[in-house]
Amino acid sequence: MNILCVCQAGNSRSAAMAWELKGRGHNAVPCGWQVNSPNPIGLLAAWADKIVIMQAGFRGHVPGTCRHKIMVCDVGPDRWVNPTHPELRQIVRDWIEKEGL
Repeated sequence: MNILCVCQAGNSRSAAMAWELKGRGHNAVPCGWQVNSPNPIGLLAAWADKIVIMQAGFRGHVPGTCRHKIMVCDVGPDRWVNPTHPELRQIVRDWIEKEGL
Protein backbone atom coordinates (compact mmCIF):
# COMPACT_ATOMS: atom_id res chain seq x y z
CA MET A 1 0.00 0.00 0.00
CA ASN A 2 1.20 3.54 -0.76
CA ILE A 3 0.97 5.72 2.35
CA LEU A 4 1.75 9.42 2.71
CA CYS A 5 2.66 10.44 6.27
CA VAL A 6 2.15 14.13 7.05
CA CYS A 7 3.41 16.25 9.91
CA GLN A 8 4.65 19.81 10.17
CA ALA A 9 8.26 19.51 8.96
CA GLY A 10 8.43 15.88 7.80
CA ASN A 11 11.44 15.06 9.96
CA SER A 12 10.18 13.47 13.15
CA ARG A 13 6.58 12.29 13.54
CA SER A 14 5.86 11.48 9.89
CA ALA A 15 9.36 10.05 9.45
CA ALA A 16 8.80 7.70 12.41
CA MET A 17 5.46 6.62 10.93
CA ALA A 18 6.94 6.06 7.47
CA TRP A 19 9.84 4.07 8.91
CA GLU A 20 7.51 1.74 10.82
CA LEU A 21 5.17 1.32 7.84
CA LYS A 22 8.08 0.51 5.51
CA GLY A 23 9.13 -2.18 7.96
CA ARG A 24 5.71 -3.75 7.45
CA GLY A 25 6.02 -3.81 3.66
CA HIS A 26 4.26 -0.57 2.74
CA ASN A 27 5.54 2.16 0.42
CA ALA A 28 5.54 5.09 2.85
CA VAL A 29 6.77 8.65 2.39
CA PRO A 30 7.10 11.30 5.12
CA CYS A 31 6.09 14.84 4.21
CA GLY A 32 5.99 18.17 6.01
CA TRP A 33 3.22 20.60 5.14
CA GLN A 34 5.25 23.59 6.35
CA VAL A 35 8.31 22.88 4.19
CA ASN A 36 6.57 21.78 0.97
CA SER A 37 4.36 23.75 -1.36
CA PRO A 38 0.84 22.48 -2.13
CA ASN A 39 1.92 21.07 -5.53
CA PRO A 40 4.20 18.24 -4.30
CA ILE A 41 1.83 17.53 -1.41
CA GLY A 42 -0.99 17.23 -3.94
CA LEU A 43 1.02 14.88 -6.14
CA LEU A 44 1.96 12.70 -3.17
CA ALA A 45 -1.62 12.73 -1.87
CA ALA A 46 -2.89 11.59 -5.28
CA TRP A 47 -0.28 8.79 -5.32
CA ALA A 48 -1.20 7.58 -1.84
CA ASP A 49 -3.81 4.95 -1.05
CA LYS A 50 -3.91 6.25 2.55
CA ILE A 51 -2.74 9.50 4.13
CA VAL A 52 -1.73 9.44 7.79
CA ILE A 53 -1.75 12.85 9.44
CA MET A 54 0.07 13.16 12.74
CA GLN A 55 -2.28 15.77 14.23
CA ALA A 56 -6.01 16.12 13.54
CA GLY A 57 -5.53 19.80 12.72
CA PHE A 58 -3.35 18.94 9.72
CA ARG A 59 -6.40 17.81 7.72
CA GLY A 60 -6.54 21.19 5.97
CA HIS A 61 -3.08 20.66 4.48
CA VAL A 62 -4.30 17.70 2.44
CA PRO A 63 -6.00 18.57 -0.87
CA GLY A 64 -9.77 18.37 -0.59
CA THR A 65 -9.99 15.74 -3.32
CA CYS A 66 -7.83 13.39 -1.23
CA ARG A 67 -9.23 13.96 2.27
CA HIS A 68 -11.28 10.76 2.08
CA LYS A 69 -7.94 8.88 2.34
CA ILE A 70 -7.00 10.45 5.69
CA MET A 71 -6.29 8.44 8.82
CA VAL A 72 -5.40 10.34 11.99
CA CYS A 73 -2.63 9.30 14.36
CA ASP A 74 -2.91 12.31 16.65
CA VAL A 75 0.35 12.29 18.58
CA GLY A 76 0.16 16.03 19.25
CA PRO A 77 2.95 18.56 18.72
CA ASP A 78 6.46 17.27 18.16
CA ARG A 79 8.17 16.88 21.51
CA TRP A 80 10.55 14.14 20.35
CA VAL A 81 12.50 15.93 17.56
CA ASN A 82 14.01 12.59 16.53
CA PRO A 83 12.12 9.94 14.51
CA THR A 84 13.98 7.19 16.34
CA HIS A 85 12.88 8.33 19.80
CA PRO A 86 11.68 5.17 21.62
CA GLU A 87 8.47 6.76 22.97
CA LEU A 88 7.42 8.09 19.55
CA ARG A 89 8.22 4.78 17.85
CA GLN A 90 6.13 2.88 20.41
CA ILE A 91 3.16 5.24 19.97
CA VAL A 92 3.39 4.80 16.21
CA ARG A 93 3.73 0.99 16.46
CA ASP A 94 0.70 0.78 18.76
CA TRP A 95 -1.39 2.91 16.39
CA ILE A 96 -0.37 0.82 13.36
CA GLU A 97 -1.34 -2.37 15.21
CA LYS A 98 -4.69 -0.87 16.27
CA GLU A 99 -5.43 0.21 12.68
CA GLY A 100 -4.35 -3.13 11.22
CA LEU A 101 -1.78 -1.67 8.85
